[in-house]
Amino acid sequence: YDVMFNVTKNFSEDFTLYSNFGWNLRVQDYYSFVAQTNGGLKIPKLYSLLNSVNSLTSSDIGQSRFRKMVDGEYVRASIGYKNMLFLEGSFRTDRSSSLWSKSDKGNRYYYPSGSFSFVFSELMKSSIVNFGKLRLNYAQVGNETAPYRLWNTYDINASFSGVGSASNPAANTYSNLKPEKMEEYEVGLEMGLWKNRVNFDVSYYNRTTYDLITDVDVSTSTGASRQWTNMGDVRNEGVEARISFEPIKNDNFTWKVTTNFAKNVNKMLRFNGEIEYYQLAAVQGGITIGAQVGEAVGIIRGRGYVYNENGDRVVNANGRYQLSSSTTILGNMNPDFTGGVKNTFTYKNTSLSFLIDFQKGGDVFSLDTYYGYATGLYDNYTSGLNDLG
Repeated sequence: YDVMFNVTKNFSEDFTLYSNFGWNLRVQDYYSFVAQTNGGLKIPKLYSLLNSVNSLTSSDIGQSRFRKMVDGEYVRASIGYKNMLFLEGSFRTDRSSSLWSKSDKGNRYYYPSGSFSFVFSELMKSSIVNFGKLRLNYAQVGNETAPYRLWNTYDINASFSGVGSASNPAANTYSNLKPEKMEEYEVGLEMGLWKNRVNFDVSYYNRTTYDLITDVDVSTSTGASRQWTNMGDVRNEGVEARISFEPIKNDNFTWKVTTNFAKNVNKMLRFNGEIEYYQLAAVQGGITIGAQVGEAVGIIRGRGYVYNENGDRVVNANGRYQLSSSTTILGNMNPDFTGGVKNTFTYKNTSLSFLIDFQKGGDVFSLDTYYGYATGLYDNYTSGLNDLG
C-alpha cells in the first residue's frame, strides 16, 4: 500500500526542484503445506495422499504460516541546475514486525542518502566527447529479518504411542536482534565518445554492513546447534568497470562489443559478544569456510602439513605426511577479479549475441579429489596400480 505526494517546481529556467514524500506498507503472507504418503502408494502411479499405504501421521505433514509487516515514511528532493549539476537527498524510516519494539534499538530504523552529479560535457564543445558525468553517492540502507526469530517456539513432532511430543528448534532465537545497517560510498565516471560509438563507466565503492543478522554455531549444550544474532561488521570495497564500443556500424549492420571487469575485497571487521569465528560452511574432511577478524569472508581452513626448517614436508614413522595439530589457512574462495565480454551482431531487425565470462583466482576444495587421493583412485599420490587400474 502506498500514499505518495509529488512536487515539481521550476524556480527559473536554470533551477528545477523535484520532490516526493509519502508512506507505504508492505504485508507479506506466507502459507506452506507439505505432505507425503506413509509407506508409499497402494496403487502404482496414482499420486494422491488418499492412496497412502498407511494412515498419515504428523511426521508426514508439514504446515507453516507467517505474516510480516513493514511500514515506513520517506521524503526525497532533487535540485537540478541547467541540466548540468544535480543534487539529491532522501531520508527514510521503517518499522518492522520481525524486530521487537522493546529491544535496545527498537524495531524502527532510519537511513539517509545523498548524491551529487556533474555533467561536465555541458561545458564542452567537442566532436569527440558527447557525454561526460562525474557522480558522488552516499547511502545508508536498513534491513530487518524473517519472522519468528525473536523467541523460541517448539516444533511439533509425530506422536508416540498416542502421546504428543515437541522439540526445541535447531537454531535459538534472540529477542534483542537489532536492524542491520549498510553504509556505502561510491564515486564514478561515465563517458560517451565519438557519437557514443565508445562508452565507458568506471566506479569505486566502499560498503560496510554493521550488525549483520545471521545464525552462528554454538555449543549443543545450549539445546541448539545454531544461534540467531547480530554477528558483527563486514566491509566490501572494490572497483567496477564497463566499456562498450561499436567497431562496425552502418545502415544495415552493427557489431557491438561490451566488456566488464570487477574486483572486490571483503574483510571481517568486528564480532559482537563472544563470537570468535564466522562459519559459512563445514564440509567433510575437516574443512570449514568462514572468517576471523581481519580476514576475508570465505577463507578455507583445515589441517595442513608440517614442514621442517628446509621447507620439506615431515614424514611420520608410518610413511605418511605429518598433519598439523590445529587448523590453518588452506585457501580463499574469493576470486582476484571477474569479468566478461559480450558480442552483439545486429543485421536489420535480427540480432545474435554471445557472452564469455572469466574469473581469476578463487580456491576450491574438491571432495571428489579428497576421497580420490584417500582411496588411491587418483594416480597423483598412488605408489602402484591395482588390478582395476
